[in-house]
Amino acid sequence: FVRQRRAMILAAGRFTLPSQMPDGRWAEYNFRPLPNGDLLILVRDVTELRNALSALEAERMEREEERRRAALLLESTEDAILLYDAQGRLIQTSRNCDGLFDLPAELFVPGAAHDSLLRALHRRGDYGFDRSEDEFVAAIRAEVSEPGRRLRERMLPHGRWVDITLETRPDRSLLINVRDITGLKQVQLALEAEQQKLRRVMDNMRDGVMLFDAELRWTIVSEPILRFFDLPASFGVGTSLRDVTRFQLL
Repeated sequence: FVRQRRAMILAAGRFTLPSQMPDGRWAEYNFRPLPNGDLLILVRDVTELRNALSALEAERMEREEERRRAALLLESTEDAILLYDAQGRLIQTSRNCDGLFDLPAELFVPGAAHDSLLRALHRRGDYGFDRSEDEFVAAIRAEVSEPGRRLRERMLPHGRWVDITLETRPDRSLLINVRDITGLKQVQLALEAEQQKLRRVMDNMRDGVMLFDAELRWTIVSEPILRFFDLPASFGVGTSLRDVTRFQLL
């Protein structure tokens, strides 16, 4: 067996063979046939190296899984998400940015400049024309140059309402999240219109109307009530019955 194995090794020439020992350590065998027919075998402990390589591979697999999950999230979200590097170059986006912004698709490809998106928004009139295009771009870029989180709500020219989150990270990368809230905003505006209509009706009634909550605070109070009790204009929704009584006793 030994002669046969030696002959096979000599025939194979120089080669390296890793092997795990019974105690768990890893050894690397380096076979070096010599010209005189002798066989030189170098053995070194590569346990730490193998462990380090295994750790690196596990870390690489974890990063791959994180990237896969991030890509899946970007594909499935309805929000428009844009990630820019510290130099203002686009790294990654979600799938529906051009549709939500209603702007050319080339503004949302990797490598596109944040400046270009800002210039397109200014030229369309999203932020008015009180400032020049260069002044507008410089102001926004300066605002997002420092780490922090900024929240905005606005209506886009095509009528959609959006919540915009601008988050500058410690490494100066910029994450922009734009969420379509048109449905919620329409409900809010309709409710506000109904409340204004109800307010006009109550204020024009000859009778006074007031409604208290469980804590005896006004949730509804009409103008005639304020006039009848000679209450100041600062008394309104949220005023407690105790405050009204105290005022009348003064």
